[in-house]
Formats: sequence, C-alpha cells, structure tokens
Amino acid sequence: MTVTSHQVSGGGELAGVKVADFTAVVAGPYATRLMARFGADVVKIEPLEGDHLRTLRPIREGHSSFFGALNAGKRSVALDLRTAAGRQAAHEIVAWADVLVENFRPGVMERLGLDYATVSQKHPEIVFCSVTGYGQVGPWIERPAIAAIVHATSGYDLALQTYQKEMPRPPVAGIHTADVLSGALALAGILTALRAKEQTGVGRHVDVSMLDAMLSVMTGEVMNAQFPDENNVRGYPPARTSDGFVMIGAVSQRLFEALMRAIGHPELVEDSRFRSNSDRWANAAALDAIIEEWTSQRTGEECERMLLEAGVPASKYRTVAEQLDLEQTTARGTFATAEDAAGSYRIVDSGFHLHGPVDDPSPSALGAVWGVPALGADTRDVLTERLGAERAEALIQSGVARSGRTGDAT
Repeated sequence: MTVTSHQVSGGGELAGVKVADFTAVVAGPYATRLMARFGADVVKIEPLEGDHLRTLRPIREGHSSFFGALNAGKRSVALDLRTAAGRQAAHEIVAWADVLVENFRPGVMERLGLDYATVSQKHPEIVFCSVTGYGQVGPWIERPAIAAIVHATSGYDLALQTYQKEMPRPPVAGIHTADVLSGALALAGILTALRAKEQTGVGRHVDVSMLDAMLSVMTGEVMNAQFPDENNVRGYPPARTSDGFVMIGAVSQRLFEALMRAIGHPELVEDSRFRSNSDRWANAAALDAIIEEWTSQRTGEECERMLLEAGVPASKYRTVAEQLDLEQTTARGTFATAEDAAGSYRIVDSGFHLHGPVDDPSPSALGAVWGVPALGADTRDVLTERLGAERAEALIQSGVARSGRTGDAT
C-alpha cells in the first residue's frame, strides 16, 4: 500500500505531534523527516516556487529523489510569505502546531513575524527549533553558511588533512556531514523540549548551531588543541589488497596479538618496536608495511574473512551502491521506500530502530511506502482545515497560495 503524506501520521511513537516545517535544503528537512518517520504530522511550508532541493539531481521525470529522501511523509503547503495574507495563513498553521522548525538566518523569521519571541507570546507552549550555521547568539549569527563552509570553519577539514600525509590541500567537501548531524541534534533538542513541556506546560527555543555540531564530532581534536601532543595525531590507514583496500582495527593489545597471529607473525608480539601501543604508533610505518605485505597478496574479501575469523575488526572498502543489497542492511531494514510521480526508490529509513515488548507501530515498520508530496499537494486541505474553505480558495485564486496534486510534477 502506498502511504501518502497525509496518512503517515496515523501511527508511530510521535503520532499526534503537529509540526510546522519552515525548513529547506538539508539540515532542517532531515530533522523533520525523522519526525515524520515516527508518525508526526509535518506540514512543510514552501515558497510558491518550491524548496530549492526540488531542483537538485538526481532528477527523474522532473522529480528530485534527493528532495524525496528528506521530505517523504510530509504534507506540502505552498505560500507566498512576502504577502500579508500569506503570512497570516502561516500564522494559522503555527497556531495549530506543537513544534515549529526553521533554518533561516537569524532575523528572517522576525521579519515574517514568526520568530520565537513573537510566536511564544501567543503560544507559550510551542517548541520552536532553529537550525543555523552559527546559532542565535554571537557576532557571527548573520553569516551565511552551508555544510561545506562549516566544515572549513570548524577545523574539521584541516583535522582530516592531518591524517592524509600526502594531501597538499584540505579535502574536497562532498558529503553533508554538518547538515545531517545538525538535523539529528535538532531532533534530540526537540524531543528534550517536548519532555520538558510535559513537566512545565511551557515550550523552549531549541538553538542548533552547525558549528557546535561539528565540534561535537571532534572530541580528540578539541582535547589535543588544549593539550598538544604530536604523537596523539593517529589515523587508521587502509591496507592495500590485491583488489582494493581493507581497514583493520587492531586497537588493543589483545587485538594486536590476534592480528599478528592471523598474518603469520606471532613473533612480532615480543618485538621491541611493537610491544606496547605507544611503541606501535612510534613505529607505525614499519608495522603498516608488514601488514600490507600480507594483505596485498589477498583480496579484500579474503582479508576481511580471515581477520574476522581471528576476532580482529576488519572490513574491505565498499561503495554506497553495495549497501543497497548488503545482507546486513537488508536484514536490519536500513532502507525504506519512497514514491513520487516518477516511481519508487529506496531511502535511508531513520538511522535508529526502537525495540521493545510492543511492536513498532510506525508505517515503515509495517512495510509502507512513503509518499513524497508534490509542491502544494496539501495546500487546499491544510488551509481549509485552518481557515475554512472560502478563505482557502480565495488565497489559491489570488496566487498567494499554490495548490497542487500528489501526482503533479515537483
């Protein structure tokens, strides 16, 4: 059965939670996608031209699967917030919501009359979440930011470069680490604020900084910045195999000894160069050469199997494409199915599962297909719920709101 966006809120741990979603691109939509995944009713407010992500490749028959991966299971309302009528309609949606999530630069929501100070005066119980590059406080709050900028700002890219001995410049940014991590932390903050609201009846302003999020990844680097130790900059180099590379994680004395036995060099356990962890780091080049002499004569599959049999953490390097049919992701149910007018495809489900004595009631656990809303697919329904049919139709006819259908092009 295809689960369209307005049906998704029928089950799940967050069923009954109503979310006004003013987010775009990746970080904010990732947070609200997770909420929709667990049953929240998420109404995504988009400009009349739609979220910029709707134009991002891969595009299939006019539909972005990238957009779908981050917005499946939501409802779409298209409004022109530059108009007083559009802003008033948005206010009515906010009045309905338990949670508001936005990722504009500070000041944008204030100009719309939808900032936390204004909204919380009328709705003190609302949980209001802002996801920005540098947070809501400090001299940098007006700076524009995307994930790649925050990676550079935070020290993350230069930290990665320190582990690449022959890399002449910082790595090229291509993966949205700051966005996804910020979205996950936004969900954590929202759930924390909802819990506090149960106790106090009052909401909170959840302030998520992408810069803070990236610094939270780098515990070792933050410690080393305060207590510099050149010998503490330790990476785990890949070992070459006959058909690629393998990663080996012999991080303890027991695992080192198991590794040496597995590669046929038990005598090296007593070698003075490798006797302790600090000795091994000091002589890492020599040890890496010995290990690679063994791995290079075998395929990645053989290295992985032999090392795992010896109890040593190891993995050959795989592509993302291989994950789609990997036995582990298949058994775990890592991927869910999304569907738009161009067809169905797989998306990462949530990154975590809930287990317990009660079966997971959320739609993905029931094998449902997540509907990706076309632009404005739910405008008429949502505005009719909040404003009445006559006012809703007037907004649509005046061009302040845009109404589409689920099957329309995104």
